[in-house]
Amino acid sequence: MYTYDVFIVSNNLCTVLDIGMINDLLRRMYEHKRGEIRGFSQRYHFTQLLYFEEKG
Repeated sequence: MYTYDVFIVSNNLCTVLDIGMINDLLRRMYEHKRGEIRGFSQRYHFTQLLYFEEKG
């Protein structure tokens, strides 16, 4: 069975949220914190994991 994580992250000021689904949440958070994801995520510096839930 395929599992994935639903997550909500925010920037330090909690002014912008990003909601997504991923199969490797630890890798994704590492990428967010290092600014490796170009575009929307890199622009708003998402570093705070607010919520996650494993599905599948």
